[in-house]
Amino acid sequence: MAGADSVRPHRPARGALRAAILAVVALATTSTASARDFLLGIHLGFDSAALLAEAGGDETEAVRRHVDKAAALGARLVRIPADWRQLQPRPGDPATSFDRDRLALVVAAVRAAATHDMKAVVMLAQSPCWAVPAGLDCDSPEAIWHAPVDPHAYGRAFAFLAGEIRRAGLAATVIGWEVWNEPNSIAFWPTAKVRAGANVLVDPAAADDYVALLDAAYGALKAADPAATVLGGSLASADTAYLARMYAAGARYDGLAIHPYAKADPARDGVAYGPDDCGAGHDPLAPPWCFEVGVEALRAEMGRQGDARPVWFTEFGWSSSAAWGGSGSAEAQARNLADALGIIEGWDFVPAAIVYELVDDSEKMGLLREDLGPKPAAGAFTGFALRPGSMPDIGELRGTSGKD
Repeated sequence: MAGADSVRPHRPARGALRAAILAVVALATTSTASARDFLLGIHLGFDSAALLAEAGGDETEAVRRHVDKAAALGARLVRIPADWRQLQPRPGDPATSFDRDRLALVVAAVRAAATHDMKAVVMLAQSPCWAVPAGLDCDSPEAIWHAPVDPHAYGRAFAFLAGEIRRAGLAATVIGWEVWNEPNSIAFWPTAKVRAGANVLVDPAAADDYVALLDAAYGALKAADPAATVLGGSLASADTAYLARMYAAGARYDGLAIHPYAKADPARDGVAYGPDDCGAGHDPLAPPWCFEVGVEALRAEMGRQGDARPVWFTEFGWSSSAAWGGSGSAEAQARNLADALGIIEGWDFVPAAIVYELVDDSEKMGLLREDLGPKPAAGAFTGFALRPGSMPDIGELRGTSGKD
């Protein structure tokens, strides 16, 4: 879902927002048991016009304000989308071809997370025009989301970005480096064929090309820092067919990143499936796009492959929209989120879960409205985030067992 998000766009404004959130926390889960150890986070699109206006048009200040808002909600983890297209607009050695202003914004986002004692996942996607085949319209989605002709150029760029963050003294803050966004979706891997019987998922054969990109990034990131945690997959839905092809292609990663979204139920006028709901009996498109059923099917596929590595939810959530595929209302969005968090608590293979997203856009998936007021889902998030819990250990986060 991350679309064209990128770091663009400090004063702590936590008190007022926290008070407003706590006013609606009653919609959150009411259990008093201690939360199982997993990091609960928020995806930051850095695209809120309201926060940019509050910052007087200062992009760095706007970045910090986005992180401040996530901290006020109780997030312990943020997902930071980095745009390779903006970061390296021309070819060459990343040390000389990176745009220093864009790089500084990514570093500022990570530093703001560190200030709040939060952790971060950094996701790098979107190809510069020089990295894709000649003749494409550089501003077209086909060019922007085209896989690079040379996967190693992406790997070098990612390793350089990670190195700059380490050189800024922020190595301990970034606990995951995520390779691309939803390569199994035609929206983010436009050169693939659409899978027969699916609407947006690509033919699993396209996983071979993604694994080449993942392998280049894995090798470059590990060469620079063997302790780096590389997140592979970034799968839209619980796509077992694509994952199986990734295994066949020899995918290397430390944790599997997935986006377990729920699709619209045609039997209920298009209201999205809830976390424990799945219309597999009447909806042939449903199985990968069901939250609980889909994730458990994907974990079963991992078990068949002898893979005990952890699964990171680097995006998940529901919309508050009443349109097709939405929850139907802001209150239903909050109930879905609260129920999903309760389900995640029972999965010992999920060390991190990141809600999409902080501020509403046209999809209405935010925890905050466009005017930055809290939605009921913000109460569900904060009510869960404030429960007692501790940091997952490094083995859970990095997946020290299972395949290399």
